[in-house]
Amino acid sequence: MGIEILAEVGFVYDSSVFPIHHGLYGIPDAPRFPFLWESSSGPSLSEVLLMAIRLLGWNLPVGGGGYLRILPMWYTRWALSRIRNGEGKRAVLYFHPWEIDPGQPRFEGKWRSRFRHYFHLEKMEKRLGELLCGMQAAGLHDFLKAHLARGPLPPYPLQGS
Repeated sequence: MGIEILAEVGFVYDSSVFPIHHGLYGIPDAPRFPFLWESSSGPSLSEVLLMAIRLLGWNLPVGGGGYLRILPMWYTRWALSRIRNGEGKRAVLYFHPWEIDPGQPRFEGKWRSRFRHYFHLEKMEKRLGELLCGMQAAGLHDFLKAHLARGPLPPYPLQGS
């Protein structure tokens, strides 16, 4: 598994798990907040997940990438507030550098792919500014360090380990 390889070569954290159901990616049954990938055969790796809120038995995406561009800002603000205030957790926002470049070249493709890639590129920088205004921002390393200062991460077994 890729996580084991990352741990074996010296990575200490990862942020690639999205605890949602999606046709192209996602691990819907993964925990929603940072955890420790635990392997019986070698080193472990901290996981800082992409944010999701739990609603009506489903994990719903929030706080980054296409979701930050496509979903309405009232939803994003509500979900982040629910994570911070309702669950007492710190939120993780992410974006890809190309998502703040509305002038990037446009490529042909299926309508769904074009929608996911290009929708609201012109609004992304403003949305990020709105969300970060008045918030304390930190990189993933500092985020994880602050999280670990409050206690160890709960373990989550690697599949097949």
